[in-house]
Amino acid sequence: MYLTGTIQTDRAGYAKEVVAAKKTRTVNKRKFVVPSQGTTKIAQNKQFPQLTAAMWMDRNPVHMLSSGGSREPVTVMRRFHGHLQPIPAPGLVRDYHRWMGVVDVHDQLRMQRYSVQLAYKTHKYYNTLFLGLVDMALVNAFIVHRLYRKQINKRPMKHYAFFEMLMEQLLALDEDTFVEIEIDRKLYDAMTDEIMKSVKHEQTPFRIVERLKQRYVGKTYFKYAEALTKLR
Repeated sequence: MYLTGTIQTDRAGYAKEVVAAKKTRTVNKRKFVVPSQGTTKIAQNKQFPQLTAAMWMDRNPVHMLSSGGSREPVTVMRRFHGHLQPIPAPGLVRDYHRWMGVVDVHDQLRMQRYSVQLAYKTHKYYNTLFLGLVDMALVNAFIVHRLYRKQINKRPMKHYAFFEMLMEQLLALDEDTFVEIEIDRKLYDAMTDEIMKSVKHEQTPFRIVERLKQRYVGKTYFKYAEALTKLR
């Protein structure tokens, strides 16, 4: 597994040899970027050869850092003077374009709309981290909702409508609901323990950590969630 992403050129330790600024020149009343679109500069780290700093010229210079991406030349489809054309690029650029959409969509859903983290200002960094995790849980719930509705051939709710429904359900929770959740959790644990006892295991040491809700059996462990989600 490796990481590939864009980077600001003023970061400490970044290879200055690959840094390029955007310039333009006019030919027959048409503007062209300099260096030309598709130009690539690559630098390899001497201490860690798999680390690559790269500059790839699109409409603007794109500076990237990769911990294992391919440096082999490939082509990507980009718009050039209004027409899609194959443009030369290193393999790490193609991989970035292929997979960045997944991360960007998640970040857009988390940060640009209905973010609890951005709506609440705090001086304690750990509060910000916690609220960021809450945002991620909300976005993941919305993504799961969309996938579930797609599987049953039904139209998913809009983002705001899903959050409205979620808030209504959370506000409807009372003490009896939490008692039911605790009962269900205990029943689930009891049922799981019975299944574990009925399975013949090899004579390998195991330990049970109740606080973390983890069962270790040999090299395999099962992790249980603290809360159960009911499908109604």
